[in-house]
Amino acid sequence: MSCYHAAEGKPANLSPENEAKFMADDILFRGVVISALDIKFQKSYIIIPTCKDLWDALVGKFRVTDADSELYLMEQLYDYKMVENQSVVEQAHEFQSLAKELELFPCPLPDKFMADSIIAKLPPSWKDFATSVKHKR
Repeated sequence: MSCYHAAEGKPANLSPENEAKFMADDILFRGVVISALDIKFQKSYIIIPTCKDLWDALVGKFRVTDADSELYLMEQLYDYKMVENQSVVEQAHEFQSLAKELELFPCPLPDKFMADSIIAKLPPSWKDFATSVKHKR
């Protein structure tokens, strides 16, 4: 719709023609965003006068910070449990995928930690295997 630039705010020193275009883009952007919101949020946000203020308010309320995402991934990695009725290889791959996502923050995990974690998360029927692997060098 070519109106996102209005979310950055009104530039200074606009010609009357460009100011009219900016105002039209501002109205369009606000309308699109308000219509995309859930009905329970529309009344609260429709009163905001400019799309920059609207966008800033929405980002402030709904934006997930990197710290939140990193914490969520760490929690998922920590709480991961392997189950009996699914392939151990598939589950180990899921576990490694979570660890790889953490590297984007950057929060790389040492290979030894990953190996020990996978062994610790093996299902109960793999207890003997896990014990034998732990005692090997």
